[in-house]
Amino acid sequence: MTIPKRRPVPLDQIPAALEKTGFILEHMVDDVFKKNGWSTIGGRYYADDVDGRARELDLVAYRAEKFEDVEVVAAVLVSCKKDEALTWAFLTKQKPKNDPNFDWNPVHVWTDVEPLSTYLKTEGWKNRHTEVLGKKYRDLFSPRSAIFAFQQLGLTPPQGINKRGAKGAEATSQVGTVTPRNDDQIFSSIVSVMKALDYEIDLLGTRMRNRRRLYHFSLLSVVDAPLVEVAYDGRSTKVTEVDGITHLARYMVKKRELSALVHFISASSLPVYLECITSAAAKSAEFFSGLISKSYQAIEGNSKVRQIIAARIKGRLIWRVNATIEAYTGEKGGISELSLDYRKGRLELEIDTLDDEILRILNDDDSLADQVSKILKDQARYEGEFVFTENLPF
Repeated sequence: MTIPKRRPVPLDQIPAALEKTGFILEHMVDDVFKKNGWSTIGGRYYADDVDGRARELDLVAYRAEKFEDVEVVAAVLVSCKKDEALTWAFLTKQKPKNDPNFDWNPVHVWTDVEPLSTYLKTEGWKNRHTEVLGKKYRDLFSPRSAIFAFQQLGLTPPQGINKRGAKGAEATSQVGTVTPRNDDQIFSSIVSVMKALDYEIDLLGTRMRNRRRLYHFSLLSVVDAPLVEVAYDGRSTKVTEVDGITHLARYMVKKRELSALVHFISASSLPVYLECITSAAAKSAEFFSGLISKSYQAIEGNSKVRQIIAARIKGRLIWRVNATIEAYTGEKGGISELSLDYRKGRLELEIDTLDDEILRILNDDDSLADQVSKILKDQARYEGEFVFTENLPF
């Protein structure tokens, strides 16, 4: 029995039909990123933290800048949404000048390069980073207002006229009513990039250890639909069509609140915005590279950085300290702990001894001083004064 060949749908109608889907938009966005020097990964899958199902992120775009101490990777997590029938409206109010409850400038980075990682977690650097990106970037991508709600809006045909315009010219002469439909696609675009961000950062901790890399993430929603801002100020309302708007999103991921800036950009404006993103990525990479030296300099004022550096060097120092003690006393040194502090313009190497004579021996030994100086210079980039002191139990 011969199975007859099935005829496809009319071939000349297929391109127009596919334009109604989001796949062509994804292809266009991918192409724009590549033309601007980015590498891309399409269809990135991750496990949903709520139900465990596989979720897809439309696109990951990335570019790397290599420096002497670190490779900085800028990564943009992209959601693509096409909405043929509806307008996306963002309801805004004035952003508070001072808001202790929320970080309006969240920056998402990951690195295991120390002491840079500790420095990033404990020092205030975000405002300097935003300043470095330049005025154009801040104007386009900083949240200029607080988005307190969003909605997709459509036209309901006038009463008595069906959606297909059965009354011909009469239908075109009447205006329908704008009605709210839902916020499904807007909410979905926010959730997809935020969950993907959490997933990617978690994954880096297992896949990219000891690569001397820093990853800086941005979240982007490219929308093929009209975007409008509806600004509320008391009783007054102003509606403006916009090419882009930034939302400070807060969402629960893995039972903890995650805050991030999600940048909504109209698909037609992507080339202009991406030019700015690309320029900012290079400036950002230089900034983070420059923080390497600052993270070492923080040994003077940051106790967390001192702890990281002490863990790195204490084995080598303790071995040399005990060897010096044995050379002077004929007995094996019993030093087993070493920590760092910084007082009176010098680094204090605190060891677990209360013996003033031992401290005098260590501080007067020129050979030990030379060895310690070399270790501090090589491992901590510290070339200032130092002294051995007792690690007080209280």
